[in-house]
Amino acid sequence: MIAKEAAEVQRIEAERAAERARLAAEERERKWLMLMDEAKEKLVEKHRAEQLGEQARAFAESQRLRSYIEAMETAYGDHEETATWLAWAQSYVDQRDPLGKPPVLPRSPDATPEALQPHLPAGWNAEGPHEGPRRFPAPHQRT
Repeated sequence: MIAKEAAEVQRIEAERAAERARLAAEERERKWLMLMDEAKEKLVEKHRAEQLGEQARAFAESQRLRSYIEAMETAYGDHEETATWLAWAQSYVDQRDPLGKPPVLPRSPDATPEALQPHLPAGWNAEGPHEGPRRFPAPHQRT
């Protein structure tokens, strides 16, 4: 009888342990989903900031080139052989000026596990709520 009671106690403890593990796994998955949403927001924000910086650099470069083209035209605009160069230079700058057309919100980057991983806290894996190593190398380990 004692063995039967001991077996029942073990069964109940095993059920309780399984329930605690299930609840912990559910909580980890809820936390992971929240962290993944935050990581996606951070990824998009970083991408947009990079795009804005690139547009500002392109704008500054186009302004610098336009200034040079104006000076070139002032100094040599009446030279026939300079006209072709001026026309090409103006066309080149017009094509690269980010304000040549209305700016739009950049397309969001793909939210791949590799892209999201740097935006997650240490110990979390973009491939899933499970614990364990990533399948891809960390940024500092890439060759």
